[in-house]
Amino acid sequence: MFIRKRTWKIKESFLYLLCYLIINKGVLIMMSEYFNLAKQLENLGKKWSFFILMSLFSNETLGFNDIKNMVTPISSRTLAIRLKDLEKFGLITRGVLLEFPKKVEYKLTESGKKFIDFSINFFDVRQ
Repeated sequence: MFIRKRTWKIKESFLYLLCYLIINKGVLIMMSEYFNLAKQLENLGKKWSFFILMSLFSNETLGFNDIKNMVTPISSRTLAIRLKDLEKFGLITRGVLLEFPKKVEYKLTESGKKFIDFSINFFDVRQ
């Protein structure tokens, strides 16, 4: 008898939660957007990401090895992963030059420049 009451309470609370979410779709959408923002900030907080952005901020365009030399002692694998992540978030662009040998250049997007400007201003105010 006790188990049946407990099962009913679980079902009842689940239905209540489901109805609440259906009624307040706006809240659910806002939570989803917040989760995406939090996930992006978490990825930007990974080791070397900010240093890569700063090296691109101080130079117009850089190749893979140029970035690797500026951000030492980063490994090639880690650099490749961070560059892909930053490109996925729209902070940098990757351009392939039609030369021989093939050359790849990275540069900041407008969003990347705004992010770096914001970060610099934020840390200046904090000091």
